[in-house]
Amino acid sequence: SYEVGTEFSLFNNRLWGDINFYSRDTKNQIIEVTTSSASGYSSRLTNAGLIRNRGYEIALGGKPVKTRDWEWEVDANIAHNSNKLVKLVDGMNRYLLSYMGFYSSLNSYAEVGKPLGALYTSRNWAYNEDGKIIIAPNKDGELVPTIDKTTERYLGNIQPKFTGGFSTSLRWKDLSVRASFDYRIGGKVASITNMWLAGSGMAKRTAGTNDKGGELRGDVANGGGIRVDGVVKNADGSWSDKTIYMDAMEYFQNYESTLWEPYVYNASYLKMRELSLTYS
Repeated sequence: SYEVGTEFSLFNNRLWGDINFYSRDTKNQIIEVTTSSASGYSSRLTNAGLIRNRGYEIALGGKPVKTRDWEWEVDANIAHNSNKLVKLVDGMNRYLLSYMGFYSSLNSYAEVGKPLGALYTSRNWAYNEDGKIIIAPNKDGELVPTIDKTTERYLGNIQPKFTGGFSTSLRWKDLSVRASFDYRIGGKVASITNMWLAGSGMAKRTAGTNDKGGELRGDVANGGGIRVDGVVKNADGSWSDKTIYMDAMEYFQNYESTLWEPYVYNASYLKMRELSLTYS
């Protein structure tokens, strides 16, 4: 590993900063791999793998205003880490880090060539080549959105692209006000809470009105129900756009809440960490 950085302060401490670049390789992690059942065991522990972290951290600050009665200070920092699994053991290109399963499992992998935390699931909406949900008759002849139970789908990665924060403070004589914020850009997060709320009918979006003005939980025959947009396959193999309305309980309990894809979100955020007013 190596790290290169510098700290500086200019203009009589009116401008300052700290800049660092780094590269770190972590080798021979302890992982569990499958083994032949003839050995009497299903898995074994071994030392393997190479994880590479490269990135930078930049912090800058200054005092644009500094007088006897007034002082304004601003600080900001940003960090980027490129995390990648370079290799595992021979014949193995990914390793299961964790999973959560109900109707289907959401798996988090360390996968060669990708950052740690690649999210995959094998139960998804069935899509056509244009990325539209396929609608087809069920066993009772009713049109419903179809579910693909065989194709593994990549839903993103938990690792953020950037993290950081910024703060500002303003002093007038002995009175000071200060605010600081944290942010994250990129990465994915899965919400089990939202999945269960929707499936149990407790989520806010499971009630209300649809685009026709009907009750989401109302009778479909009377204009109620959940709107689902997709496509149906024609006899010649082409696709036609199709909109259907489904009973809310049927849709949320037996379809959407059995999938992970609708409950994986962008994990970016901006939040206030501190707001203070002081007198000294």
